Amino acid sequence: MYFTYNVYLIQTIIIMKNLIYNFKHNIWKELKDNFILCIDIGEFNDDFFYNEDIPRVFYDNKIVLPDKIVKKAINSDKSSEIYRFIINCFVLCIGLKLSLIQKNCEILADTYCALSFGSLDRNNTQFEQLYFIKLVENALSDKDFIFCTKENKRMIIQKIYFKIIEWQKNKKLYDSEISFLKKNIY
Repeated sequence: MYFTYNVYLIQTIIIMKNLIYNFKHNIWKELKDNFILCIDIGEFNDDFFYNEDIPRVFYDNKIVLPDKIVKKAINSDKSSEIYRFIINCFVLCIGLKLSLIQKNCEILADTYCALSFGSLDRNNTQFEQLYFIKLVENALSDKDFIFCTKENKRMIIQKIYFKIIEWQKNKKLYDSEISFLKKNIY
């Protein structure tokens, strides 16, 4: 009986590991397609992520994405906060692959999630998210990013990426454009 239980437990663990891997792989595949005009991010590799739960986002040039969170997301709705968190982690990882500094990885990920989920994410990048939301509104004229064609999404993501690269190379440009936005908001 003890042996049978252990075999069952091992099988359950293997099945869960496969579910987690397949879930991550499918997200990567979708994002790879969306970011194709920026860079070919390559095939999914679980080594891109640190799978244990530690109190940080970036660790050892990886993104912290605990498997226990992914387990919860597998059965969640794609509009849930946990799913949004996972997408954010994946786009952070893409930012690292795009050679963005940490802050710019956060801007890219938060902006992608703001556009994809229809609301601002974290406060520390809210002005950058607003900047890109306005950019998208101007580019799409009365269309919503969520309902864009695949080609339009790719072009918008590419514009966002190029602007972030431009900001990374020229901090003064970043400061002036965000200051201008802030002045127009208040």
